[in-house]
Amino acid sequence: MRDLILAMLLTLMPLAVGALEASESKSLKIVTVSPISHSLVTAMVENTPIQVTYLPPKRLPVSRIPSWIKKNKTRKFDQFDAYVSMRAVKPQFDLYASMRQSNIRVVEIDIAEALLPKGEKVVLLNQQEYFWLNNNNLLLMLGILKRDLVSLWPQFSTMFNANQQALSSQIRSINRASNALLIKHDVAFMVANAKQAPFVNGFATDLATQQDAQALGLNYLLVDKVKKTPSPNTWHIDDFSRFNKAPLIARLKSNFNALSQTLSQL
Repeated sequence: MRDLILAMLLTLMPLAVGALEASESKSLKIVTVSPISHSLVTAMVENTPIQVTYLPPKRLPVSRIPSWIKKNKTRKFDQFDAYVSMRAVKPQFDLYASMRQSNIRVVEIDIAEALLPKGEKVVLLNQQEYFWLNNNNLLLMLGILKRDLVSLWPQFSTMFNANQQALSSQIRSINRASNALLIKHDVAFMVANAKQAPFVNGFATDLATQQDAQALGLNYLLVDKVKKTPSPNTWHIDDFSRFNKAPLIARLKSNFNALSQTLSQL
């Protein structure tokens, strides 16, 4: 009897090993539909085998993505293991039901609100604003994403934790350097578009009109998105309203460099 059991185990072992190898070789895929979620996810899965797919046409600005989603709601997409959304605060960006058509097991990760009892949530004053431009929101989103990725793929937890720590440290460092420049030059802000107001809220300075800034003896900067033709006294920022394959930190550093250049011209 003992010999029979041993023979059966030896017979089944290659099958178990084959199944394990097949599982390990299976590609792991995350899908996103917004520029900011794509940038965050790509940064968080660096040095892992996880693939990240951006679904909307890359030429579309973030304002046109909800229309694209609406037109493609019934479309059957490829299979993905996880879908990173912002459904809690941006339901118009939701494509989760479409993802489930191809894989009922697909996991949703909402980076705007932790899918936990009393989970943390980003600060959003209105539906139009780019809440991800607020430094505090960006760090919170990063934390939510890391926690869910670790739960989903614990075998990569060491890398997820290392990536999050490095990213958080770099984000804070860039923010401190920007604040130091703004304080040094006595800057007050205006915004060209209210959507970018959260960006200003992440700094130790205030929104003001040009007249108020001048009355207080302050320099003033207009905050606006990047344009082909820069305007004077304007900090042209990458507001993550469009897809960009450049790494997250590189995009944030480009904003700091733009600030430094603008202030040098005051």
